[in-house]
Amino acid sequence: PIPHPFNSSIMPPFTFGLLDFGNRHKSQSSMHSVMDVVELAQTADELGFANFWLTEHHSFSATAPWASPRMLLPMLLEYTSNIAIGTAGVLINFYSPYQVALDFKLLNNLYPERCHLGFANGRPSPSIGRQMRYEQFAEYPDEFDEKVARVAYLFNNEKQAIKKEHLVLPPAFGYAPELFSLGSSFRNY
Repeated sequence: PIPHPFNSSIMPPFTFGLLDFGNRHKSQSSMHSVMDVVELAQTADELGFANFWLTEHHSFSATAPWASPRMLLPMLLEYTSNIAIGTAGVLINFYSPYQVALDFKLLNNLYPERCHLGFANGRPSPSIGRQMRYEQFAEYPDEFDEKVARVAYLFNNEKQAIKKEHLVLPPAFGYAPELFSLGSSFRNY
């Protein structure tokens, strides 16, 4: 007999997660939306969801509760117990791989195995992109692959980074977060 494709002995169990873009009703304040996301994460945790993801979107909206969700991660991790909390994803083209690695490694050690780091190759508007990079440029640089590889190197090669580059990611030899590549199409996979 042919095994059923959803037979648990063949296929691992499904897990479900939530992705929050921060979009709320326009009549409520952005801070009210932030408090909503805390309640949503707590409810998802209580219901047994595996992951809760916050997007990074730099939009021109006075009602947007966040542009970069990184400052919300510690609060959501503190107010939940089991669910993994992560970004979907960090626009790594606009950040230092070292700083991203520092932040996420510390969070994942404060909340072991519950902080996930997702990367996205998105592009904000040129005016916001220039503010994020503190420089003027005509075209967006595409260093996505190199910067993601650098973060992965820093997590997976701590001894070499210490010895060759004199870099330490505190806590030294602690737990690195799971890494994810996120996108809305297969074009840049």
